[in-house]
Amino acid sequence: MPTDATEINKKPDGTAVFELVIPKDTVASEYEKVLTDATKNTEVSGFRKGKAPTNLVEEKVGKQQLYTTVLKRVLPEAYLKEVNRLNLKPIASPKIEPQKIEEGQDWTLTVTLAEKPPFTLGNYRKVVSGALATAKIWVPGKDQPSPEQPGSTQPKNAPSQPSTDEKLAKIFQALLSAISIPVPEILIEDELNHSLTHLIEQLQRLDLSLDQYLTSLGKTSDQLRTEYRTRAEEEIKLELILNEIAIDLQITITKEEIDELIKAVGDEKLRERLSTEDQRRTIGASLKKRKVVDALLKM
Repeated sequence: MPTDATEINKKPDGTAVFELVIPKDTVASEYEKVLTDATKNTEVSGFRKGKAPTNLVEEKVGKQQLYTTVLKRVLPEAYLKEVNRLNLKPIASPKIEPQKIEEGQDWTLTVTLAEKPPFTLGNYRKVVSGALATAKIWVPGKDQPSPEQPGSTQPKNAPSQPSTDEKLAKIFQALLSAISIPVPEILIEDELNHSLTHLIEQLQRLDLSLDQYLTSLGKTSDQLRTEYRTRAEEEIKLELILNEIAIDLQITITKEEIDELIKAVGDEKLRERLSTEDQRRTIGASLKKRKVVDALLKM
């Protein structure tokens, strides 16, 4: 499928922007295929299914809908071809915005994607070891005997034993503080919108409006968005750091490990859902993160 692209604009944070052009001949050819498929499956009054003239099918289905289908068909291949030609390595789904979509003309779209931003781990092992040492420092008043625990034999000034979650919180915060990463804006916006959408869905299940929720917190929508944005940026940074540590430690996940986890699921229908390519990737990423976390806790 022939395509063309103008000069690429790369930013220091790993963001890449380029213009994708889909030639009008490609569009016209695909439109004929889409119209043929629509003719086979569209019922028009006075004609047997699949036998109506194409102009009547166009009128019933609508050219806008037909061209929307054309775009869905031609875009993935055009995008992948340009990404390969430009030697780009996106780490997430792109943002694609139509600029000129007109009948009989070349189609022009702006593509914004994110590659892995440039950063180094530095002496992360020392950072992790320091965080673990800090986590073990005794906190006055914590874990001391109380009236509710009359049988406690723990020495009054014994060091507090942090939980695994507390250790990880210390490790993650130390890594985020020590390692500087310029996060692509497109990644932050995607994570932010996903988190806010999830919040609204949760509120709807509780029969609460966003305004009611904000009132209960004593916050404005701008304050909430700022908080969620900060959280989104930190989550992305941490994910990038953990992935880079996995590479440094040569941590990998085998097909057999994923198969074993899916096989352990008792529900057959759930096993089928987990066996899709997307779900297997998600499982693999989760297993890898677990291995990285285990390795960090042992440093």
